[in-house]
Amino acid sequence: IPNGAITSGNITNFSAEATRRIDLTITVSYHEDLRTVKKILLQIASENARVMKEPVPYIAVSALADTHVKVVMQVWVKTPDHY
Repeated sequence: IPNGAITSGNITNFSAEATRRIDLTITVSYHEDLRTVKKILLQIASENARVMKEPVPYIAVSALADTHVKVVMQVWVKTPDHY
């Protein structure tokens, strides 16, 4: 970011917001069943008390690499719970 953009523009302090999104990237083999991967990730998110129920966790394929599939999971937490 150029210094001019910082000194003359608006800066958004996301830590001041009540909620924060956490983005996790998971790599899985091409041999894995992606429906099962999604089911497991949703279960992990639902069992974590810090993960908010709404908005619901978002899980999708983010990239197809040479040897694996990258899956992104986005969950929301209350800002004080994020460390």
